[in-house]
Amino acid sequence: MNFKLIARVNLIFVALILLPCFFPSHDPDVFRAPCENNKTSQLLIGITRWDAEYFRSIGKHGYVYENQLAFFPLFPLALNLSANILYFFLFGYINFSTCIIFVGLIVNLSFHVITTIILHKLTDLTFHDKKFTTRAVIFYVFSPAKIFFISLYSESLFCFFTFSGLYYLKNNKPFKATLLFSLSAATRSNGILNIGYILYYHLNKIYLIEKFHEIVGCILQILLEVCLIVLPFIAYLWYGYYLFCEKASLPSDCILEYGIMRNYNVRGMFKPDWCSSYIPNFYGHIQRYHWNVGFLRYYEVKQVPNFLLAFPVILLVMIFAATFFNGRRDLIFNLGLKGSDGNGPAGLIRSFYPFVVHGVFLCVFGLLFMHVQVTTRMVASSSPLLYWIGAWICKTYAINRNFNFDDVFIFFANTSVPYIEKATKLFFVGYSIIGCVAFSLYLPWT
Repeated sequence: MNFKLIARVNLIFVALILLPCFFPSHDPDVFRAPCENNKTSQLLIGITRWDAEYFRSIGKHGYVYENQLAFFPLFPLALNLSANILYFFLFGYINFSTCIIFVGLIVNLSFHVITTIILHKLTDLTFHDKKFTTRAVIFYVFSPAKIFFISLYSESLFCFFTFSGLYYLKNNKPFKATLLFSLSAATRSNGILNIGYILYYHLNKIYLIEKFHEIVGCILQILLEVCLIVLPFIAYLWYGYYLFCEKASLPSDCILEYGIMRNYNVRGMFKPDWCSSYIPNFYGHIQRYHWNVGFLRYYEVKQVPNFLLAFPVILLVMIFAATFFNGRRDLIFNLGLKGSDGNGPAGLIRSFYPFVVHGVFLCVFGLLFMHVQVTTRMVASSSPLLYWIGAWICKTYAINRNFNFDDVFIFFANTSVPYIEKATKLFFVGYSIIGCVAFSLYLPWT
């Protein structure tokens, strides 16, 4: 890989988030991190839009409003610890809020670059095709969720844990993979779906085992690893219960006043209804009550633009899934545990099976239950499938492993390719650039 080129491309995207310094931003009526003063750096304010304000606030003040519990704790914790270290060494020069913004950018950029390396290794190990691997890496560098990998969102950290876990699983190290998947589940709620990869890995092992005691041992290992991945979610439910139902202390005055002004359920004012539930699962309650998440709840005329935003990624995944399973019904009925491989290492081989199933599930769930525009960044950060689809479609131009800027420019600018290649490249480049611009100017790109 050409690391210098990757670094330069990332710097270009970082430069785009500086646009609020030169152009006026949209001013929507949404949550803003409370108790901030004018000394907070405005230079990097472009990475603190939308949900980033929640992460920024949780990283500084902890969980004080009930709706903040929708955001899992590992990324805010990383922000807080990193910002405290920086603040300790730069005491008196920049305030703590600025430290959080700065370390958020550095942490996410660092993990984004490291994940690029991991994706390269994982793809090379899976397909043994250098050119396919290079194309997949290029599409990751121009991810349609690019802005969420560099702003104060948890996607970069989550993607790192998930891709690393997949890499170790491919290397037959399921316990290391389990620990990484467990960390992913502490970062984002959909990290718990990585259980599927663990199950699929062991199903392949069980399929080849003939001795009963070995099967029992494998099942016990599965139970242990599943428990480890579920554990962060259970621990988080307990922590939320402790904060809002047991401890329930009031926050500082300015945080309390802001919460009352926004009509939020503030910690310590009263006990939420879910505190008295037999199993106090606040997460489901908050998603329904505060975020209007549920079956077909997002199906409103005013949300049509958001459905259009999510359309390309859903279309890509569904077309690929249809192509993958077309004429290969054996993969459906035997879960891909046996069957013939496709033509060539970068063809539609069985290695795709768990990724295709995962990708289709994310798209269908996002389309029916979620704020549908989130589907793009969820698919882009949860699996390498999207980048493998791009590499599979766009194979007309044979780009070299040690690609340079000219190679990348020709790769994307080449017009003598099939329409599907043009559309795929336009989707990746367009969403990565437009997303950075729109997000930093507080336009609706979430």
